[in-house]
Amino acid sequence: MKRPPRATSRAAVGLAAALGREALLHAAGERVFERGEEYAAGARVRNLAELDGAVTATVRGTRTYQVRLTAAEGALVASCTCPAGNGGTYCKHVVAVGLAWSAQARKDPVVTMEDVRRHLAGRTSGELVALLLEEAAGNERLQRRLVLAAARHAPRGIDVTTYRDAIDRAVETGGFVEYREAADFARGIGEAIDAVEELLADHPADVV
Repeated sequence: MKRPPRATSRAAVGLAAALGREALLHAAGERVFERGEEYAAGARVRNLAELDGAVTATVRGTRTYQVRLTAAEGALVASCTCPAGNGGTYCKHVVAVGLAWSAQARKDPVVTMEDVRRHLAGRTSGELVALLLEEAAGNERLQRRLVLAAARHAPRGIDVTTYRDAIDRAVETGGFVEYREAADFARGIGEAIDAVEELLADHPADVV
């Protein structure tokens, strides 16, 4: 049974223009574009998804990098966790994700992230909690976010010890941080700082 055509949002139209082949070539340059094209053709782009006007994916390179693409006023806004992309440059991983999304957009997807949103909205709270805890068991950063959220709302008040431990883990280098791991390391510190900053308004003494 053929599905009815999906409505095309303004965000999707903006992405389509920003992620066109010529637009990516102009933004990244010929050399980077060619490397990104190789990555896209080599099926290195995984977990490709579009939600709320943003495209996200992981790309397998020297290690696995996270890419996020949006469009603002017709221009591509990209971020990648690789050393080059972290500085705002249109790296080969960004190009690969752009090309992969463009190729997928030309097809009629069976299930999109909007379908996933509707599916989750129909699940019970217990099912969602179980799903989230299962994911957190293998995702250190998600686990840290959930633990800090629980520490903030502990029955006996703020669990300051948990916050201290989270900060200690975030800044622990293990003796040395590889150059390729620096972006993830910095992001982990940033998340710990953000969690502490959220306490400032209501719990300044605990923050001190």
